[in-house]
Amino acid sequence: APEPIIQEFPNVVCSPSSQSAGVGESVSFSATGGDENYSWSAPAIPGSPNNTATAVFGSGGEKNIVATSAGDSAVCVVNVSQPKQPAPEVNIYPSAREVNVGVLYTINWSSSNAVSCTSSWGESIGTSGSSEFTQTQKGTYDYEVTCSNPDNPPVSAQTSVKVVQKPVCDFTAVPTKITPPQKSTLTWDCQYADSCSITPDV
Repeated sequence: APEPIIQEFPNVVCSPSSQSAGVGESVSFSATGGDENYSWSAPAIPGSPNNTATAVFGSGGEKNIVATSAGDSAVCVVNVSQPKQPAPEVNIYPSAREVNVGVLYTINWSSSNAVSCTSSWGESIGTSGSSEFTQTQKGTYDYEVTCSNPDNPPVSAQTSVKVVQKPVCDFTAVPTKITPPQKSTLTWDCQYADSCSITPDV
């Protein structure tokens, strides 16, 4: 009996063997070898002729596309990167720029494109919110919020509040109504004052 004829085909080659792309970006492949009739693994879509194909990936990571022909196959590798997040933006503002000693005020902040934020005053904070403060000493108090995400350097915003110690005075006149040449006695008691004056002069 005659021996069977065995037809041999060259090995399948998928090109490019390795490439990089972003999520949602179309990538192309071509194949040689085999019997020149190819099938492709998903999500590749065969072209015409079917020795070419294109694919779009919806997630990041290492992806394999397999070209098959005449019982042989080859792999093309695609390293798919996730799109980078935009840089974070931070806004910080006080409820008042100047307050008196002992008066409550708030520091407010908001951010966009941020995964986490930290505060200069040591409190654990979210990506937006507010914190309350009261001060017993006059002076300028500085506040900073720093926000970040995995794809960008941290971004900071600063603000300050001036705490002052304004004079507080009690002022009375006894009696409050007179007819000249009657006299009224003026009495005052002031705290946190360096000097006092009365207008008009008495």
